[in-house]
Amino acid sequence: MISSRTYVTRRLQKVLLLTLGLVLGIFATRAAQAKGTLVFQSIMDGLERRNFVFKASKTSLPTRIHAFRINPEKYAFRVVQPTNASTSTAHRLAREHNLLLAVNASFFDPAGKPLGLLIDQGHKTQGLRSVDWGVFSVSSTGKVAVNHTREFQPLNPVEAAFQAGPRLVVDGRPLKLKPQFGRRTALCVDTAEHVIVVVTESGILLADLAEVMARSPGDGGLGCVDAMNLDGGSSTQATLLHPNHPWDLIGGANVPVVLGIQPRITRSSHD
Repeated sequence: MISSRTYVTRRLQKVLLLTLGLVLGIFATRAAQAKGTLVFQSIMDGLERRNFVFKASKTSLPTRIHAFRINPEKYAFRVVQPTNASTSTAHRLAREHNLLLAVNASFFDPAGKPLGLLIDQGHKTQGLRSVDWGVFSVSSTGKVAVNHTREFQPLNPVEAAFQAGPRLVVDGRPLKLKPQFGRRTALCVDTAEHVIVVVTESGILLADLAEVMARSPGDGGLGCVDAMNLDGGSSTQATLLHPNHPWDLIGGANVPVVLGIQPRITRSSHD
């Protein structure tokens, strides 16, 4: 029979061990943040968020970057256009199509017509444009890729795809880019084959954006393997329609296409 004193001692030991583990976890997180490691915060299963201030090495100008990391096995991707107009906003289109997260996507001409490939829910609404851009594509099983236009082959079965550019990171290395400054929207595939969507609140050079996207998480980067730029400037906008984490980055212009996500519908074995 265990004495009351022994029981109390063991209980105290368990409490102390749990407390020590919690304290060590807090210190480890703070140490990682102090070192520069980007720590994503979970919003939902398979969807994480991180926002941070990045001071660009080339301009020394700080900009706040919002990054969303998405597990494509848990979220379906949509490439959505307005139904009754040529352009709209990410927020409005997200509400109309029940998108959890939406950002602007394709470039477009002065009349508001999107440029380049558009595939949504497996249906191609616009063909591939022969330009020096990238193509983002995702299959209905959650496989993702960022390829150059000339190397693009639709993932099978294709779920969504669109064109934009230029590419920013290839095989983990930032590319040499023109010195273009502006607000940015971008995306990448990381080492875990998750998709990271990025928007900036203020202007940043493409080269600086490529740098922080390619940099390892331990060095304050996003750990992207392949990344591409989307339309930016006044088009940059994003919306998160989560009841506990609502958020908007308002753009200066309406856009014709948004990239969005919805929770995947899983079928039971009895269906």
